[in-house]
Amino acid sequence: MTPTLKKLPEDIHREKMMELIKKYVLNEYVTLSLSGPLRVDENVGSEKSIIEGTLVGHYEDHKKIIPLRGEGIGVLHAFHNGIKTRLENRYSFAEDLEMEELRVDTIHPKTRGAISQDKVAVTILVRVGSRKRIAFRHQSSSVLASLLGGFLQACEYFINTERAIKKVVFLMENYKKRGRPGLLEECLTDLTYLVEYSYYKPEQSI
Repeated sequence: MTPTLKKLPEDIHREKMMELIKKYVLNEYVTLSLSGPLRVDENVGSEKSIIEGTLVGHYEDHKKIIPLRGEGIGVLHAFHNGIKTRLENRYSFAEDLEMEELRVDTIHPKTRGAISQDKVAVTILVRVGSRKRIAFRHQSSSVLASLLGGFLQACEYFINTERAIKKVVFLMENYKKRGRPGLLEECLTDLTYLVEYSYYKPEQSI
């Protein structure tokens, strides 16, 4: 049995947000992954890093292949800049997404006498602009994979949050025209919670 990390308040917020996101996005939920080899050049002296790879957006009926390249101070900063460059014209969060805290934990299996199966769990706490912060975790045998995987989770989450917000706004306009005050109020309650953590600009394509 693999030990689990203690939940943070930010974990609970994310879980509640995921329920709302899936309520509105349904089967149009977008997932992100890295495909193929990932190239990382890191200058230990200057701490400057370059990362190159392929980002894949998985949609309901198709995939979108996105070449990724970023430079920054450290691998995560370079990865962040690469993601920002590719997504900022489509998603509001990309420009203002900031990492506030990074935690790395080693998780030891409880089984004695077994070959070491230690996992690295990375917890990333991020926020968009002045919104509330939220936590993302990724666990694997690789520090780099866990680090990038956690950040990809954050990006995937905010992409789908903006898609959910757009759907809520559309439904609110529809319910208002149809004179459905009960459904309109329900949507307003959900929208109020969604925008505590993210936002979107109506003119952007989601």
